[in-house]
Amino acid sequence: RRVTAKPVPATTRRRSSQCFVPNEIKVTQFQPFNLKGEALHEYERRREAQRREEEEAAARARAEFKARPLPFSTFNPMFEVNPSDAAPTVPIDLKLPGDTRAESRARFDEANARRMAERERTRAEEERERAANDERERRRMRRSLVFKARDVPDYAELATVGVAPVPEAELTVPESPFATRRSRRVYRYN
Repeated sequence: RRVTAKPVPATTRRRSSQCFVPNEIKVTQFQPFNLKGEALHEYERRREAQRREEEEAAARARAEFKARPLPFSTFNPMFEVNPSDAAPTVPIDLKLPGDTRAESRARFDEANARRMAERERTRAEEERERAANDERERRRMRRSLVFKARDVPDYAELATVGVAPVPEAELTVPESPFATRRSRRVYRYN
């Protein structure tokens, strides 16, 4: 496909029909817009203000304290209270399951506390005995580790028993190595 570019115009000046002519444009006259939305906005604003005033009045009315009137029977002269002839009610001493459970739980807690105290006491006693045993063992071991040299044996006395002193060993005769270089033949046969 072959693409060709548009040719460059002969001039970059505008035609007189495209030029701006200031005398031909009319000046805009100000006229207010009478839109329907503005009237609706004003109506809704007034309605919202009235609703808020009603809510505030209801809140003020709820906040005021209003005591209820006394019932009619309080000061009714036609009604007279007669004293009761019945014996006073004697309360029954009830033993509820919760009370029984609380008593048994208290006994259990007391026995458990005694058992734990006894266990702690025996544990402390065992710990004390173990520490005393460890200390005794440590002292005994330190006494056993003290080094005491033995006296030199009396060889004259040992000779009477049949044990003679060990004779001194003879000294070896030292031989020094060759200080000079030996030939290969000597190395080969030695």
